[in-house]
This record gives sequence, structure tokens and C-alpha cells, in this order.
Amino acid sequence: MTTGRHRRTLATWSLAVALALSTAITALAAGAPAGAGHATVELSGVVILRVRDAGGWPSVYARADEVYKRLNEAINAYQDRLTPELVRVGQVGTTPALFIGEHLLVTVDETSARLNGTTPETLARVWAANLKAALSRFVRARQGPTSSDL
Repeated sequence: MTTGRHRRTLATWSLAVALALSTAITALAAGAPAGAGHATVELSGVVILRVRDAGGWPSVYARADEVYKRLNEAINAYQDRLTPELVRVGQVGTTPALFIGEHLLVTVDETSARLNGTTPETLARVWAANLKAALSRFVRARQGPTSSDL
């Protein structure tokens, strides 16, 4: 039996998925060329990262789309247990990477770091801080207003 709370939770997750994928889908639909600028990955109005290098993907937009897919998978995997504290910087081989729990979102290669004017380790920490802020806002929005918000 589905309760009103479960329906609201399902609706919230559906909205989150739609919002998370909207930027990537829009960019892909625009048919931007492989060498075009950058693609922005954001959640709840917070920019998490900008993909400036395709890193083996057909375009920066294709790489951003994969990040969105992985973000969506992590959000759905953790659901009500999702917290910003799950965000961490780890390694894939010798390359710094951004994770939510055990879910890999993106690796931070030398080219991406150079295009952002920093090192891979520093860029991974910046992206992790951005992701924590985005998840904090996302979790608060999903929970709805509290009595202190009224």
C-alpha cells in the first residue's frame, strides 16, 4: 500500500532526476561540437563542477551526462540516508576521484586540473566541497519546510 508520504517521496525523487538530467539533455539536444567550451553539472542550483575536457568521451556534454547519471544512481541508492557527509575524495588507480559513498561520480585528471588552473587533488577537493553544498541544499529541499522556516 502506497501512503501519501511514499507518493511525495517518489514525486521528489522523480523531480530530482528530471532536474539533474535537464542540463545535460539540453546540451546534448543542442548538438554542441566536441570541442565546445564546457558543460556544467549542478544540483539544486549549486554548480558542482564544469567539465572542460571530454577526457575520452565524445564531448564535454557526454562526459557531463555520465556524471549526471552517476549522481542520479547515488541519490537513488542512498535515498533517505543521503547526506553531504557521504561525499569524499578517493582514488581510481592514481587519479583523484569524487565519490558519494562508494559511488564514483568523476575522476579528476591532469588535463581537467590544468584547464581549471590547479592540481587534480585541489580540484577534487573543490568539487567535493561544491557537491557537499549541493547535497545539503538538495536534502533540505527534499525534506520540505521546517517550523523554523515558517
